[in-house]
Amino acid sequence: MSLRCFSSWYFDSPIDSTYQNDSFITRDLVLHIDSLYKSIPDKKARAITCHSMDGHGALDLAIMNKEIFGNAGSMSGGVDLLGLTQKYNIAKRIGTIDEIPLEWQNKSVVNMVDNLRKGNLNLIFDCGIDDFFCDINANLHQKLVRLKIDHDYIERPGVHNWDYWRNSIVYQMLFFKRRFSR
Repeated sequence: MSLRCFSSWYFDSPIDSTYQNDSFITRDLVLHIDSLYKSIPDKKARAITCHSMDGHGALDLAIMNKEIFGNAGSMSGGVDLLGLTQKYNIAKRIGTIDEIPLEWQNKSVVNMVDNLRKGNLNLIFDCGIDDFFCDINANLHQKLVRLKIDHDYIERPGVHNWDYWRNSIVYQMLFFKRRFSR
């Protein structure tokens, strides 16, 4: 099995057996890394992060696999699929929103955080203020505040591009390093 990054969102597709990215990462990749490297096979010492659609995926994987990941981040993540029903080939992976609206709700990170409890997961996410995903990231931040879930959220100048993400990853790595040092 291998990761299919094209339009992945990191989830397992219920309609396309070649898109089983959640399973690949949580079962195969984590075990492979732990077997090859001197890693610490403990969720407190493991983090996942990414950008854009896979920023959604990183948070999704961490929320759904809190026994594997203790730390998660997202840079400019598409954290609410409901506003993206006609974009990014998502319907090819999970079906149309008309066919399975509950699946779309359940797979949106903004709804998944309802299952988090304080201390479950160390979270950091950010978005550029001129990024087309800024509003949905701000909405996720506000929801986490209402739920009293600790997290770090950053908005700063930037758009949805590599210049922004190259800067953002520095902050995320510092966040993770501080969590690993505890």
